[in-house]
Amino acid sequence: MSQLRNHIKLTFLLLFTVIFNNFSQTSDLMISEYSEGSSNNKYVEIYNGTGASVDLSNYQIWRISNGGSWPEATASMSGTLNDGDVYVVYNGSSDPIIVASGELSSGVVSWNGDDAVGLAKNISGTMTLIDAVGTDGSDPGTGWSVAGTSNATKDKTIVRKPDVCSPNTNWTTSSGTNTTDSEWIVYALNTWSYIGSHSSNCSSSSATTPSAPTISSIDNGEGQVTVNFTAGSDGGATITDYEYSIDNGSTFTSMGATSSPYIISGLTNGTDYNIQIRAVNSEGAGTASDTAVGSPFTNELTLSAFNLATIENFNSLASSGTSSTLPTGIYLDES
Repeated sequence: MSQLRNHIKLTFLLLFTVIFNNFSQTSDLMISEYSEGSSNNKYVEIYNGTGASVDLSNYQIWRISNGGSWPEATASMSGTLNDGDVYVVYNGSSDPIIVASGELSSGVVSWNGDDAVGLAKNISGTMTLIDAVGTDGSDPGTGWSVAGTSNATKDKTIVRKPDVCSPNTNWTTSSGTNTTDSEWIVYALNTWSYIGSHSSNCSSSSATTPSAPTISSIDNGEGQVTVNFTAGSDGGATITDYEYSIDNGSTFTSMGATSSPYIISGLTNGTDYNIQIRAVNSEGAGTASDTAVGSPFTNELTLSAFNLATIENFNSLASSGTSSTLPTGIYLDES
């Protein structure tokens, strides 16, 4: 009878997990489980709760050893991770239980408790950290505290709570100070009961790429244009960058800025440029704006009159249109 009850209980838990995994959505892939066990028993589990299949070639596992900067070591992933599924990257010398649940064996998975582990995503051609266990900077010593447990990243397994719906690079808020405010549940050494699946009860909403900005005006200058624009919707995730195109959207370049106006320099005077801009958040680059034409020009003009040559700077003209350098009787109108 006891075995029957255990079987029923296990069946219910499995159904419960499947139901939540099928209907839950997160804003991006995230670390759902991390283990630093005895000997080489180490792994990190990545969960896809986005509502769609994800190309893993756009993601990497990062590691920092004994303090430092991201990343000191990287492991590339491949294949497609279906919605509701997990992907386990493990140490090849791990226990058979771990190996049987794993997808990728990697030498990067050789961490100790004071080694930070991250998940990075290709955002506009640049691998960018989107989630982490631990943080960059100085060596924490033995390990980091999690949910009020000292050194919980050493000789422990930590599992993401079901109500965590987004990756988090802020380790202070992610690790928390107690079991209530932490994003993680801490388990004892060599706890592998949760590997291979993840339960999530996130809402059905998730972030999307930003909507198109609007170019309100372009101010033409010498070898440059100044683009004035207003932002569209951020898609539910913070806008981290804007990109511009001068060839009608064929190629885009990072602005390294998130506010208007923006000066595009290094242009050729007398050339028309078909300019678009688009916003970038954790989901990637959004829809580009409608095209606006920019036409940089020189603000100097050489005139020959009365056998004299003079250079007149448009910006120095008086409002009356008169000039102190042009020959008498010659006037220029900036309009």
